[in-house]
Amino acid sequence: MLVFPVLGSLLFGALFFRLWYIQVVKAEELTEKAEASRVIKVDKLAPRGLMFDRRGNMVAGVKSEIVVTAVPVDVRKNPEVLDRVAQILGVDRKRLQEK
Repeated sequence: MLVFPVLGSLLFGALFFRLWYIQVVKAEELTEKAEASRVIKVDKLAPRGLMFDRRGNMVAGVKSEIVVTAVPVDVRKNPEVLDRVAQILGVDRKRLQEK
C-alpha cells in the first residue's frame, strides 16, 4: 500500500528538482544558447538573374527604389514633415499627401 504513494512522491520530487535545476541553475546558459541560435547572419546576397520576354524586353530584374513610409497620425500632427520629405524627394507635396 505504501509503495505507490512513496514511488509517486519520489518521481514527483525528481521532476520538481529537474525543473528547478533547468529554470534556476541553467537559466543563463540556456538563454545565451537560445539567443545565439535565433540570429542567422547572411553575409552574401543571393544572386538574381534578369528575365526577358521573347521581344527582349526586361520582365524582371534588379531595380533599386526609394521606399518611404510614414504613420498618418504622426504626419497629421507634424505637417512640416511632409513638406520636408517632398523637398528631399523632389516631388509635389500633394502627391505625397494623396498616398
